[in-house]
Formats: sequence, C-alpha cells, structure tokens
Amino acid sequence: MFRAPFLASVAAFWYHNNAAGAIPSASQPDDFGCREEGTMVVDRIENLAEYEGILPGLREVYHFLRARKPGRLAPGRYSIKDETVYAVLAEAGGRPAARARLEAHRKYADVHLLLEGSEDIGWSLPGSCAAVLRRYDPKADMEEFSGRPGMWVRLRPRWFAIFMPGEPHAPLVSDGVVRKIVFKVKCAGGFRRLRAGRRAGSPRRTAARR
Repeated sequence: MFRAPFLASVAAFWYHNNAAGAIPSASQPDDFGCREEGTMVVDRIENLAEYEGILPGLREVYHFLRARKPGRLAPGRYSIKDETVYAVLAEAGGRPAARARLEAHRKYADVHLLLEGSEDIGWSLPGSCAAVLRRYDPKADMEEFSGRPGMWVRLRPRWFAIFMPGEPHAPLVSDGVVRKIVFKVKCAGGFRRLRAGRRAGSPRRTAARR
C-alpha cells in the first residue's frame, strides 16, 4: 500500500508537468455544494464546465466567457451576479518566486484564467503554512502567510486554476508581463477552520518543490 507522502509527491510531479485535473481530497462538499479544502484544480478552459460539481458558481463564469471575449476586455472589475460572482481582469509584471506570498480567502473561491504570458502559481495544503503574516481582512477577504508553497503549477494561455476558500496560493510569479482574469465565486459555507499550523489528525504530505 502506498503511503500519503508518496502519493502526494506523485501528484505534485504530475501537476508540475501541466497535467489537468484536481488533486484528490479527503474532504466532503459542505452544505452549499463547495468543498472546504484540498481541491486545487488545473485544466484547460474548454473543460471548465466539468467542475461545477465542486464549485456550482462556475456556471455563471462559463456563461460570461461565452458571452464576452476576455481577450478584448479592458482591465477592471466586471460584475457577473451581484456580489456572488464577479471578475477582475488585470495586466501586470510578474515577480520572482522569492517574493511570492501565500494568500488565502474565506468567503470566495478563486478561478485564475491566464490570457497572455506564462505564470507560476504556488499552492499549499490548508493549515500547512508556518505563520500568519497579515491577519484576515474581512473587507478584502484575504490573509497572508509565511513559508514557501508546497508545490507549483504553471499556467499557459487558456489554462485555469481553481483555489477553494482556505487554500493558500501564491500567484503572479513570472519573468514577464501577465494578463489574466480572476473570477471570484462566493461559497456560502465559506471556510470554517482556516488557521496557521497543521491541524490535528491531518496526514503529513510532501510535494515537489519548484
């Protein structure tokens, strides 16, 4: 029988080489249909609708992408469904991995869709970060953590990554200009147990480093 560290290492190697899909999770969907933790997804935009099972709000994202041409949109915020689903299109220079900071949200899931350039995004298991760098800001729905990501994924144009509430991620690592659109999808259940440090009973896992 394979142990958890081996399986996690294989999963990290798989995603580091741009395979599509979701990292397996032991968590169950909450009462609102959103998984609480441990379900980072990387895939092509053509397959976005296949993930409505873990994030029902993707239906609105899918319809927005079909109705609008993101490549032609100007940077800014776009309302899709009140404050439940909205998008932020940005164009910015990337930063080195050494300056990347892990951030997490409690109310919203993130869907990062790369439009132009190349972007590396770090990811860590919920509860695995060393310490809180910036306390949770309810207005911004964000807090920041110290430490290095457990693994990295590389996005190419027309690839997306989904980070559920509570999943620490470090975006915008690139040596060039990145043009991307981030969809914010509210999960009514939020993330109820986000905190620094490993949770009791959480399996110890390893991941390939960048």
